[in-house]
Amino acid sequence: MNFANRAKSDQQFQLAPMVDVMFLLLCFFVSSQLFAQWETEIDLTLPTAATGDVPQRMPGEVIINVHADGRIVLQQRELTVEGLGQVLQRVSKLFPGRPVVIRGDEGAD
Repeated sequence: MNFANRAKSDQQFQLAPMVDVMFLLLCFFVSSQLFAQWETEIDLTLPTAATGDVPQRMPGEVIINVHADGRIVLQQRELTVEGLGQVLQRVSKLFPGRPVVIRGDEGAD
């Protein structure tokens, strides 16, 4: 019996499926990064500055939105001032040094 012919196979590396997988992974990570960056309230009218630079976004930052009528929104949840204080105390204990961004409507007092 000759087993040498059976052991030899013509398996090759398939490049097309690997390119497809890499393209899908790239699309997933780009889209998830874009959605993670825009954790903001759309209906806020932010004040504009005549000069200044746009600060760099940092990963894991806490974004607090203050509406013109005084509502405080954090991660699509409306909070009171006391509730916001409690949340920020918990965040500072669990994640010291985490950046906090406060976005206020230009009509807010």
